Amino acid sequence: MNHFTFSPLVTATTTLLLGVFVVLRKKEGVGVLFFLYSLAIGLWSLCVSFFSPTLPVAYANVLGKILHLWASLIPAFFLHFTLILCDEIKKRARLLFVIYGIVIVFNCLIFLQR
Repeated sequence: MNHFTFSPLVTATTTLLLGVFVVLRKKEGVGVLFFLYSLAIGLWSLCVSFFSPTLPVAYANVLGKILHLWASLIPAFFLHFTLILCDEIKKRARLLFVIYGIVIVFNCLIFLQR
């Protein structure tokens, strides 16, 4: 194991543990959104740790799509978490709807490609 695989594994572990810690303390609203944000970062980091230049092309293609799935969710979850934390969720609901719509479209396009 080298630092290219170890570092993302440490990031995934600590981020997932932090997300679980927060959601166990605060089970609604901001706690759940922080957990989802941490989950996206943790799973993205986990996928990064498996990525290698020596992977077979088919495996790398699937793993790359999964990487992009989690990467696209990170900013959406962070925005949603921030809007709840700042009590701006009702004022910015339309923006949030647009952002999640863009994420859904991007992820559909990613998985529809060969």
